[in-house]
Amino acid sequence: MQMAGEEERNFRLPYYDKILKGVDLKAIDKLLEERPVNLTKLQQYVLKFGLTSTRRVIAWKTLLGITARTEPGDEYIENIHKETCNFLESALKSLSMINGCTKNSTKLLLMYILEIKDLSFDIDKQLASQDNVTCNAIAMSFENFGFPFVDTYWLMRTFLLKLEEQRQNILKMAQKFTIEDKDLEKHLEETGAIDVLPISVWFCRCFSGIIHDSCLVRLWDRLVSGSFKILPIIAKYTLLELKDDLLTISSSTEIRRKLLEPTPLSFSENITRNVLETK
Repeated sequence: MQMAGEEERNFRLPYYDKILKGVDLKAIDKLLEERPVNLTKLQQYVLKFGLTSTRRVIAWKTLLGITARTEPGDEYIENIHKETCNFLESALKSLSMINGCTKNSTKLLLMYILEIKDLSFDIDKQLASQDNVTCNAIAMSFENFGFPFVDTYWLMRTFLLKLEEQRQNILKMAQKFTIEDKDLEKHLEETGAIDVLPISVWFCRCFSGIIHDSCLVRLWDRLVSGSFKILPIIAKYTLLELKDDLLTISSSTEIRRKLLEPTPLSFSENITRNVLETK
């Protein structure tokens, strides 16, 4: 699993919170407490400053339209969300598709497929489809973010639906992506790897399974705010961070394999810092 252990996560999240320069918690609290919440101002704030771990769930739920913008602490909606999760879990258990040993990420994905798509009895074949492999990578990241289970399901569900809406735009960005580093571009052309770069996989997964989840969550603050244009920037700095390693590989197959591996935490931190500092 890509995510570090519980101790490392508990250490790093407060650390990242402290280094978020210019974050005014009173400002974000004021934005979230307004009724109705001004989504434009909230989006602008998150795009500029990002979020701390203590404000992320409520901000994401607001930005994704999960939480009502007009009523504070709407218990009715929260109860509906809990009941929906309970119903989906119970249905999957009755179909013998999940049990006490099922990973949360798998459970989350199956709940999503059951609610939104058509669940097949040949579940292994269904999960092996490219779309569901992508969804599973995203589900694993959501699991690793450490949100409460019900919030995790509804955030993942709404995020996946948002990605589906943006699918064509995301694929167009992947097709238009160009490598800026000339030395790296030359090497990829000479090895034939230029034709097998997993850029579309990166973009469709939003780098889940690639960027370390403790860093990815900060990049997804921007995606949740609607800034999908950040994807080519992440790709640019990921390639630059991996450049030295890639230049030592002569096989296009091995280069593609390397680019689909999780990046080390230190690499992910460098990528994230560079992306978030890009104006």
